[in-house]
Amino acid sequence: MSSVKNLWDRVGCVRPQEPAPEYMPVVV
Repeated sequence: MSSVKNLWDRVGCVRPQEPAPEYMPVVV
């Protein structure tokens, strides 16, 4: 699951429905 999350982080937060704190820093 970690690898999948990393993929989403690289894509640029593809799931805006789940604004997780781990995605926020990645989007910036």
